[in-house]
Amino acid sequence: WYISRLFAINSVTGKITKIFWDSAGQDAADVIWMPSDGSNKILLAAQNSIYVNYEEFWPSVYSVDVTNGKRKTLVKGRQNTMSWIADSTGHIRAGISYDDVNRTYAMLYRGEHETGSFRTVVRANSRKREVLITPFLFEPGAERALVMHDDDAGRNAIYEQDLTTLKDIRLVYSAPQGEVDDVILSEDGKILLAATTTGDDERIHWFDPALAELQSQFDKAVRNARVSVESMNRD
Repeated sequence: WYISRLFAINSVTGKITKIFWDSAGQDAADVIWMPSDGSNKILLAAQNSIYVNYEEFWPSVYSVDVTNGKRKTLVKGRQNTMSWIADSTGHIRAGISYDDVNRTYAMLYRGEHETGSFRTVVRANSRKREVLITPFLFEPGAERALVMHDDDAGRNAIYEQDLTTLKDIRLVYSAPQGEVDDVILSEDGKILLAATTTGDDERIHWFDPALAELQSQFDKAVRNARVSVESMNRD
């Protein structure tokens, strides 16, 4: 088995803080949200048992202070739910569950200002080759999110979706050649910066005007070659 654990390193002092190393579960290192304001608390999803018939096998979500490892339970684990999704503010908005017996996926969801229970809003049957569509960016102040799914031609594209009806509002982006492979978000998780695409060009399509201009300058500077931004810092 692979056992995953988390630790935090203070960049000034070098102090190492172990996070949830007393867990009895296999995976206790699923960071699902980090603050962008310099504060110390992250959201961590973690198992606390290796036995599927134990309640703590299903990962709960914790608020963890990375300076001392202290934690507080925010969302208790529930049967069949192995992953959780937070919005840019650190509010748990959705969970993804899978029923191995029926081979069905489901998305549990709650609104931007809801703090109680989740409701099942959509299911997908893998026996029928259905795919569960999940949000990757929740829009603040509205029950809308950005999702990726196939278009009529079977190519992956980005859509804005109404989370109350699960209907597409508009097409955000589809690649002229190939399809959307992944997305790049701003560090705070609030803005869609770019989409990476497959196909002959295999490039990054920038939505951010400043980064698009920077990409244009790179392309002009290095002719007969493809230049890709590999990483960027906070500013």
